[in-house]
Amino acid sequence: MKASVVLPVYNKAPFLRECLDSIRAQDFREFELIAVDDCSTDESLAILQGIDDMRLKIIRSERNLGPAGAMQLGVDTSIGEYIIRVDADDVCLAGRFHKQVRFMDTRTEVGLSGGAISLLHRPDAIRSRPLVHEACKVELLFGVAVHQPTSIFRRHVLLQSGIRFATDMPRWGEDWLVQLRLSEATRLANLAEPLTLYRIGPQNSKAGRDRKADLTFLLRHSFAHFGVPLPDEELPQAFAVLKEFDRPLSHEDVAAFKRWLGRLREEAARTGRFDERALNARLDQAWDELCYHMPRFGRGMMLAYLLKDHRPSLAKARYAISSLIRGNRYANDDPE
Repeated sequence: MKASVVLPVYNKAPFLRECLDSIRAQDFREFELIAVDDCSTDESLAILQGIDDMRLKIIRSERNLGPAGAMQLGVDTSIGEYIIRVDADDVCLAGRFHKQVRFMDTRTEVGLSGGAISLLHRPDAIRSRPLVHEACKVELLFGVAVHQPTSIFRRHVLLQSGIRFATDMPRWGEDWLVQLRLSEATRLANLAEPLTLYRIGPQNSKAGRDRKADLTFLLRHSFAHFGVPLPDEELPQAFAVLKEFDRPLSHEDVAAFKRWLGRLREEAARTGRFDERALNARLDQAWDELCYHMPRFGRGMMLAYLLKDHRPSLAKARYAISSLIRGNRYANDDPE
């Protein structure tokens, strides 16, 4: 068997048929479909049982395991050379499986890869991840290197490394924890093109959760994994990297963020665990991205940022001028 498609399912009835249709319509056909019903209380199980497809195998969990546990139950049952992850509320774009299997067949050194996602309600809004391993590894300081709904694993890498999706992992961010370990056991990569239509809504695993608490836990874990210290008093600065603002920024916040990036650059480089060019590029990106959030906090904050900008560019200058004219107010409008 070339591939095993693992589909964890928990109360996704309103979206499940569309997801299943997108899987069954793939032009790549050599796969088994393992749907793990994680004790759904809606019609999800009935929908799965109503599908007439010899490739479909339904596993009913005896108790609610959470996203990580349900994924691992599917992995344990799989027989494919590759394990393709699909989320039950998303839609696989045409050709996804064929493109990913071909990529993995060609790049035999890669144990995990993925691609970009498009938002289902805004297909033109594309969210990408780094393409090569060196940049993927640096990205893991701040978040996932591979979008979980687009991921494909080389099964023998998971088996030989002993890396598992454990039931005691958090119910949001478990993919980040697994990817941290995989980055030491194999190489990671991504395709540039979108592979999945991602649905944002209250059905997402992070909906209703304390996002700041989750990020605090995950950031501490990622920095500890790489041996980079993250003192308690500096932790709020990291949320600027993740664009998670729970209050308006001050002039001192901008200065502190720049100092924090400098210390992070030194400490991360000292460990020798990162490619220097990839590390510098990602930290420069973190500083540049802060520019595009400054209008939330008023004209004064944009000026404070520009006075400390060590990488001025024409694009940022144009943006700064238009932002100063508009004078946008602070608002936490992140749809996620």
